[in-house]
Amino acid sequence: MGENAAIDTVQMETRGPVPEGAIELARDRVTALLRLSREPVLSARVKLTVRAEHGRPRLAMAQANLDVDGRPVRAQAVAETMWRAVNELRDRLL
Repeated sequence: MGENAAIDTVQMETRGPVPEGAIELARDRVTALLRLSREPVLSARVKLTVRAEHGRPRLAMAQANLDVDGRPVRAQAVAETMWRAVNELRDRLL
């Protein structure tokens, strides 16, 4: 992590049938962004959710909640696949 970053662990949470490998991908993407921060990141939590409703296509949601030097930063992305949701989340956090 950069010299100003205060954490080295992203807390992960899942809900629903999150595909194998998605947790690691999301953790890696968010951790890489934290290294770019010019201000201390005091906490980082990512939640991955897959909702499967009867008769409707599954939706994947990726959310990030960060504490950047006391300021809350939140981003969310919803897509048809978890891979796309994680990549869109990364883009929104940039």
